[in-house]
Amino acid sequence: MQALIAAIAALAGIVLGYWMRQNSAKTEKALLDQRNSEMAAALAAANGQLQQAQADSAARAGFESLAAEREKTIGQLTSEKSQLTQELQAKNDQASQAAGTIAELNAKLENEQKNLQEKLALLEAAKKALSDQFQALAADILEQ
Repeated sequence: MQALIAAIAALAGIVLGYWMRQNSAKTEKALLDQRNSEMAAALAAANGQLQQAQADSAARAGFESLAAEREKTIGQLTSEKSQLTQELQAKNDQASQAAGTIAELNAKLENEQKNLQEKLALLEAAKKALSDQFQALAADILEQ
């Protein structure tokens, strides 16, 4: 009889152990399912962040190439500006020299005009003096 009780107790222990293991397995499965869904959500969020980072990286690469291109253009424009500034300075120097030459020539022209007027005045005075002398001579000759 003891063997029967021991067999029933063993069978009851096995059934109880199986039942406890089933409950424990269900609980673990529920926890694993929950953790699996949490991990899937985290993975989806990480994938979203990765895609956003890739899009940002692509946009940044585009901006960086655009910035490099603009920097190159700015360098070229700066060089052209420097050349044009030098050319403008050279033209201004030439214009200043030409203005100086024009002023010098104008001064010479005014001086020549003044000299010409003085010569004309001298010629008129000489003409008048000769005319007066001629009249005086003519009058002397008529008197004689």
